[in-house]
Amino acid sequence: MGPVTLGSKTNCRGFSTNLPPDPYFYHPPSGGETDIVIKFYHFGLRRPHPIDVFVVLRKALEEVSKHYDEKYEALGTKKLHFENRETFLLLQPGNFMDWEDLGIMIRGLLHFANSYESVEYYYEVIAEGDGVLGTGALSSW
Repeated sequence: MGPVTLGSKTNCRGFSTNLPPDPYFYHPPSGGETDIVIKFYHFGLRRPHPIDVFVVLRKALEEVSKHYDEKYEALGTKKLHFENRETFLLLQPGNFMDWEDLGIMIRGLLHFANSYESVEYYYEVIAEGDGVLGTGALSSW
């Protein structure tokens, strides 16, 4: 007998059943110089307020837009943190992640949220040929 479901979205523990395989590799359209892959893994609980995920990602895109003239400059290795209420996005950039890569990544996270659900997860941003550009998580307090 499978897990008890509440509707078609969650089981009795609040975990989503409407998700891709774990891990999931997504190739966001970039239009940039780097071919990026986002690896999503360790899917967790659904966010109680899905709109918070979109607000957090919008805040991150607003930060990227402030750096348009520096889009090919490395972010540095300082952690980036964006939050709204109890939801936060954390990114630990590597040495080679630039602002353009960050924008591509955030649009990929938006596509994931639109295609699946607002759930907690970890992710890696991978540049084909260069390795991991950064790691992070979408989670809650």
